[in-house]
Amino acid sequence: FNTTLMFPIDPAGSVSEDQSTIRFTVRDARHWQGMLRGDPMFGECTLTVDPAADGKQVARLELHQPDGTFGGWLEVKYKVIDDQANRAKFEKPSDHSLLVILETVVDALLKPEGVSLLLDSKPAIERQSSSLVDCLPANRDHARVEKLRDELRQATESIDGGASDERVLDCDEVRAVAHRILKFVADTAWREGMGPASDTIALAVKWAREFFALMASELLQPPSLERIERFFARAAFREQDLVPCDRR
Repeated sequence: FNTTLMFPIDPAGSVSEDQSTIRFTVRDARHWQGMLRGDPMFGECTLTVDPAADGKQVARLELHQPDGTFGGWLEVKYKVIDDQANRAKFEKPSDHSLLVILETVVDALLKPEGVSLLLDSKPAIERQSSSLVDCLPANRDHARVEKLRDELRQATESIDGGASDERVLDCDEVRAVAHRILKFVADTAWREGMGPASDTIALAVKWAREFFALMASELLQPPSLERIERFFARAAFREQDLVPCDRR
Protein backbone atom coordinates (compact mmCIF):
# COMPACT_ATOMS: atom_id res chain seq x y z
CA PHE A 1 0.00 0.00 0.00
CA ASN A 2 1.05 3.62 -0.61
CA THR A 3 3.57 2.34 -3.15
CA THR A 4 4.20 3.70 -6.65
CA LEU A 5 4.50 1.04 -9.36
CA MET A 6 5.45 1.60 -13.00
CA PHE A 7 4.11 -0.58 -15.83
CA PRO A 8 4.95 -0.10 -19.53
CA ILE A 9 1.97 -0.15 -21.91
CA ASP A 10 1.74 0.31 -25.65
CA PRO A 11 0.27 3.48 -27.18
CA ALA A 12 -3.52 3.70 -27.53
CA GLY A 13 -4.89 1.65 -30.37
CA SER A 14 -2.29 -1.12 -30.18
CA VAL A 15 -2.85 -2.53 -26.71
CA SER A 16 -3.77 -6.16 -26.28
CA GLU A 17 -6.03 -7.29 -23.44
CA ASP A 18 -3.08 -8.73 -21.51
CA GLN A 19 -1.10 -5.50 -21.87
CA SER A 20 -3.93 -3.26 -20.66
CA THR A 21 -4.89 -5.20 -17.52
CA ILE A 22 -3.11 -5.45 -14.17
CA ARG A 23 -4.05 -8.17 -11.71
CA PHE A 24 -3.68 -7.56 -7.97
CA THR A 25 -3.53 -10.14 -5.20
CA VAL A 26 -4.04 -8.61 -1.74
CA ARG A 27 -2.79 -10.47 1.34
CA ASP A 28 -2.78 -9.57 5.01
CA ALA A 29 0.77 -8.66 6.00
CA ARG A 30 -0.09 -9.13 9.68
CA HIS A 31 1.21 -12.63 10.42
CA TRP A 32 -1.10 -13.52 13.31
CA GLN A 33 -4.23 -12.18 11.61
CA GLY A 34 -3.53 -14.38 8.61
CA MET A 35 -3.01 -17.41 10.82
CA LEU A 36 -6.28 -16.79 12.68
CA ARG A 37 -8.20 -16.61 9.43
CA GLY A 38 -6.36 -19.61 8.00
CA ASP A 39 -5.63 -17.80 4.74
CA PRO A 40 -3.87 -14.42 4.60
CA MET A 41 -5.36 -13.60 1.18
CA PHE A 42 -8.11 -10.98 1.14
CA GLY A 43 -8.77 -11.54 -2.54
CA GLU A 44 -7.84 -10.71 -6.11
CA CYS A 45 -8.98 -8.07 -8.58
CA THR A 46 -8.16 -6.79 -12.06
CA LEU A 47 -7.62 -3.21 -13.18
CA THR A 48 -8.26 -2.41 -16.82
CA VAL A 49 -6.18 0.58 -17.90
CA ASP A 50 -7.35 2.94 -20.62
CA PRO A 51 -4.14 4.11 -22.35
CA ALA A 52 -5.95 7.23 -23.54
CA ALA A 53 -7.00 8.27 -20.01
CA ASP A 54 -5.98 11.83 -19.21
CA GLY A 55 -4.84 12.92 -15.76
CA LYS A 56 -5.09 11.11 -12.44
CA GLN A 57 -7.57 8.22 -12.29
CA VAL A 58 -9.11 6.47 -9.29
CA ALA A 59 -10.54 2.95 -9.45
CA ARG A 60 -12.36 1.13 -6.62
CA LEU A 61 -12.02 -2.58 -7.26
CA GLU A 62 -13.87 -5.49 -5.65
CA LEU A 63 -11.68 -8.18 -4.11
CA HIS A 64 -12.80 -11.79 -4.45
CA GLN A 65 -11.21 -14.99 -3.21
CA PRO A 66 -10.85 -17.95 -5.62
CA ASP A 67 -14.15 -19.42 -4.39
CA GLY A 68 -15.94 -16.15 -5.14
CA THR A 69 -16.16 -14.89 -1.56
CA PHE A 70 -16.17 -11.10 -1.34
CA GLY A 71 -12.97 -9.86 0.33
CA GLY A 72 -13.39 -6.10 0.44
CA TRP A 73 -12.28 -3.22 -1.74
CA LEU A 74 -8.97 -2.02 -3.15
CA GLU A 75 -8.60 1.61 -4.19
CA VAL A 76 -6.03 2.19 -6.92
CA LYS A 77 -4.87 5.61 -8.08
CA TYR A 78 -3.10 5.64 -11.41
CA LYS A 79 -2.00 7.91 -14.20
CA VAL A 80 -1.05 7.07 -17.77
CA ILE A 81 2.19 8.86 -18.63
CA ASP A 82 2.59 9.62 -22.33
CA ASP A 83 6.34 9.92 -22.87
CA GLN A 84 5.95 11.54 -26.28
CA ALA A 85 3.52 14.15 -24.97
CA ASN A 86 5.80 14.86 -22.02
CA ARG A 87 8.75 15.31 -24.35
CA ALA A 88 6.80 18.01 -26.18
CA LYS A 89 6.15 19.75 -22.85
CA PHE A 90 9.86 19.69 -22.02
CA GLU A 91 10.65 21.09 -25.47
CA LYS A 92 8.28 24.05 -25.12
CA PRO A 93 7.42 24.56 -21.45
CA SER A 94 6.18 28.09 -22.21
CA ASP A 95 3.21 26.54 -24.05
CA HIS A 96 1.92 24.98 -20.82
CA SER A 97 0.92 26.14 -17.35
CA LEU A 98 3.40 25.98 -14.49
CA LEU A 99 1.26 23.32 -12.80
CA VAL A 100 1.41 21.12 -15.91
CA ILE A 101 5.19 21.56 -16.13
CA LEU A 102 5.70 20.63 -12.47
CA GLU A 103 3.47 17.57 -12.93
CA THR A 104 5.52 16.62 -16.00
CA VAL A 105 8.74 16.88 -13.98
CA VAL A 106 7.24 14.57 -11.35
CA ASP A 107 6.19 12.11 -14.08
CA ALA A 108 9.74 12.08 -15.46
CA LEU A 109 11.25 11.52 -12.02
CA LEU A 110 8.85 8.65 -11.32
CA LYS A 111 10.34 6.66 -14.20
CA PRO A 112 12.92 4.06 -13.07
CA GLU A 113 15.80 6.05 -14.55
CA GLY A 114 14.34 9.50 -13.84
CA VAL A 115 16.23 10.46 -10.67
CA SER A 116 19.53 9.21 -12.08
CA LEU A 117 19.01 11.29 -15.24
CA LEU A 118 18.35 14.38 -13.14
CA LEU A 119 21.55 13.85 -11.16
CA ASP A 120 23.48 13.16 -14.37
CA SER A 121 22.25 16.45 -15.86
CA LYS A 122 23.80 18.50 -13.06
CA PRO A 123 25.79 21.32 -14.69
CA ALA A 124 29.54 21.44 -14.23
CA ILE A 125 30.48 23.48 -11.17
CA GLU A 126 33.63 25.59 -11.19
CA ARG A 127 35.27 24.76 -7.90
CA GLN A 128 36.62 27.55 -5.73
CA SER A 129 37.87 25.28 -2.95
CA SER A 130 38.49 21.63 -2.22
CA SER A 131 35.58 19.31 -2.95
CA LEU A 132 33.84 17.07 -0.43
CA VAL A 133 31.94 15.12 -3.08
CA ASP A 134 34.12 12.03 -2.77
CA CYS A 135 33.54 11.82 0.99
CA LEU A 136 29.77 11.22 0.81
CA PRO A 137 27.78 8.08 -0.09
CA ALA A 138 26.81 7.92 -3.77
CA ASN A 139 23.18 7.12 -2.96
CA ARG A 140 22.63 10.06 -0.60
CA ASP A 141 21.64 12.51 -3.35
CA HIS A 142 19.42 9.87 -4.97
CA ALA A 143 17.42 9.41 -1.77
CA ARG A 144 17.08 13.17 -1.24
CA VAL A 145 15.81 13.71 -4.78
CA GLU A 146 13.30 10.87 -4.40
CA LYS A 147 11.98 12.51 -1.22
CA LEU A 148 11.76 15.92 -2.92
CA ARG A 149 9.99 14.32 -5.89
CA ASP A 150 7.36 12.76 -3.62
CA GLU A 151 6.89 16.05 -1.76
CA LEU A 152 6.46 17.93 -5.05
CA ARG A 153 3.92 15.35 -6.23
CA GLN A 154 1.90 15.76 -3.05
CA ALA A 155 2.08 19.55 -3.34
CA THR A 156 0.86 19.62 -6.95
CA GLU A 157 -1.92 17.17 -6.15
CA SER A 158 -3.20 19.62 -3.53
CA ILE A 159 -3.88 22.21 -6.26
CA ASP A 160 -6.97 22.16 -8.45
CA GLY A 161 -6.33 21.42 -12.12
CA GLY A 162 -6.25 24.49 -14.32
CA ALA A 163 -4.87 26.71 -11.54
CA SER A 164 -3.10 29.87 -12.70
CA ASP A 165 0.66 30.25 -12.42
CA GLU A 166 0.21 32.82 -9.63
CA ARG A 167 -2.00 30.41 -7.70
CA VAL A 168 0.74 27.76 -7.96
CA LEU A 169 3.50 30.19 -6.99
CA ASP A 170 1.52 31.37 -3.96
CA CYS A 171 0.73 27.84 -2.75
CA ASP A 172 2.44 27.33 0.62
CA GLU A 173 3.05 23.62 -0.05
CA VAL A 174 4.71 24.32 -3.41
CA ARG A 175 6.83 27.14 -2.02
CA ALA A 176 7.99 24.94 0.85
CA VAL A 177 9.11 22.22 -1.57
CA ALA A 178 10.82 24.77 -3.83
CA HIS A 179 12.68 26.07 -0.77
CA ARG A 180 13.88 22.55 0.07
CA ILE A 181 14.97 22.05 -3.55
CA LEU A 182 17.06 25.22 -3.33
CA LYS A 183 18.56 23.90 -0.09
CA PHE A 184 19.54 20.70 -1.90
CA VAL A 185 21.11 22.69 -4.76
CA ALA A 186 22.96 24.91 -2.28
CA ASP A 187 24.25 21.87 -0.40
CA THR A 188 25.47 20.39 -3.67
CA ALA A 189 27.23 23.62 -4.65
CA TRP A 190 28.91 23.95 -1.24
CA ARG A 191 29.92 20.30 -1.18
CA GLU A 192 31.60 20.62 -4.55
CA GLY A 193 33.52 23.71 -3.53
CA MET A 194 31.44 26.42 -5.21
CA GLY A 195 31.48 28.59 -2.11
CA PRO A 196 28.74 30.38 -0.14
CA ALA A 197 28.62 33.36 -2.51
CA SER A 198 27.30 31.26 -5.38
CA ASP A 199 23.94 32.15 -6.96
CA THR A 200 21.79 29.20 -5.92
CA ILE A 201 18.77 30.26 -7.97
CA ALA A 202 20.86 30.65 -11.13
CA LEU A 203 22.40 27.22 -10.56
CA ALA A 204 18.96 25.65 -9.93
CA VAL A 205 17.57 27.15 -13.15
CA LYS A 206 20.64 26.03 -15.11
CA TRP A 207 20.25 22.53 -13.69
CA ALA A 208 16.54 22.53 -14.64
CA ARG A 209 17.43 23.67 -18.18
CA GLU A 210 19.95 20.83 -18.55
CA PHE A 211 17.37 18.31 -17.30
CA PHE A 212 14.64 19.66 -19.59
CA ALA A 213 17.01 19.46 -22.57
CA LEU A 214 17.95 15.89 -21.65
CA MET A 215 14.28 14.90 -21.38
CA ALA A 216 13.38 16.55 -24.67
CA SER A 217 16.55 15.47 -26.55
CA GLU A 218 17.83 17.24 -29.64
CA LEU A 219 16.27 20.61 -28.89
CA LEU A 220 16.53 23.20 -31.64
CA GLN A 221 16.89 25.91 -28.99
CA PRO A 222 17.14 26.01 -25.18
CA PRO A 223 13.74 25.95 -23.46
CA SER A 224 12.45 29.13 -21.84
CA LEU A 225 12.42 28.63 -18.07
CA GLU A 226 11.42 32.11 -16.90
CA ARG A 227 8.60 30.69 -14.77
CA ILE A 228 10.89 28.05 -13.26
CA GLU A 229 13.18 30.90 -12.19
CA ARG A 230 10.16 32.60 -10.57
CA PHE A 231 9.30 29.26 -8.93
CA PHE A 232 12.68 29.26 -7.17
CA ALA A 233 12.88 33.03 -6.61
CA ARG A 234 9.51 33.06 -4.81
CA ALA A 235 10.72 30.25 -2.55
CA ALA A 236 14.03 31.92 -1.72
CA PHE A 237 12.22 34.56 0.32
CA ARG A 238 10.08 33.16 3.11
CA GLU A 239 8.61 35.37 5.81
CA GLN A 240 8.96 32.67 8.47
CA ASP A 241 12.75 32.59 7.93
CA LEU A 242 13.19 36.26 8.82
CA VAL A 243 14.63 37.19 12.22
CA PRO A 244 14.00 40.70 13.67
CA CYS A 245 17.25 42.66 13.83
CA ASP A 246 16.56 43.77 17.42
CA ARG A 247 16.02 40.24 18.74
CA ARG A 248 18.38 39.51 21.63
